[in-house]
Amino acid sequence: MGRQNQFETVPGFSPEAPSGPGKAAGAGGMAPSPVAILATQLRGRPVRSARAGEALGHVSQVLLDLSRRAIAGFRFRHGGLLDRRWRLAAFDDVVAVTPTAVLLPDRLALREDVRAPEVVAAHRWTPVVRAADGHLLGRVCDVRCDPRTGQIVALGLRPPSGKPALPPAWLPAGLVARWGADGLLLSVDGPAAARLVTTCLEYEA
Repeated sequence: MGRQNQFETVPGFSPEAPSGPGKAAGAGGMAPSPVAILATQLRGRPVRSARAGEALGHVSQVLLDLSRRAIAGFRFRHGGLLDRRWRLAAFDDVVAVTPTAVLLPDRLALREDVRAPEVVAAHRWTPVVRAADGHLLGRVCDVRCDPRTGQIVALGLRPPSGKPALPPAWLPAGLVARWGADGLLLSVDGPAAARLVTTCLEYEA
């Protein structure tokens, strides 16, 4: 398998130009199909003002809202050398997510660093994933999201042994029946889940 790009395709997504939450619809009033963004590759990405081009910081954490199964926003430091306070940018305020930056309207979109209990940092969220029959499939090591809505569309899994899989196996998020901070339960049994994971890998080959 070749090296993965910053923007990866997943089943149901066509490899067109990236489109953020604020991107205008294309011809016929239909917005172009998005390509999925990987939470791990958003860390460190510059955050800029779309209006003035001002540098606002770099993404330190991608925050996931497990109740909505979507990106809640981004956490990063903003300010001068003597005032490097943590700030939040809600995903609802994001103008676009591009391969080079997360764009906000301006610095007025920055919020205080207050998070709801159901919000977790993506790089620290490594729940076990079990099939409906109790079969252990592995742990989440990454998530893929729709750049327009922030919805989680696929889960990257590393094997139960803990050894890293390059690239990870990808499982459609729609198979998850129960979401939690420590574990996910699928709606299908182990053999069915294994077949779907293989399908995702074949899609990426």
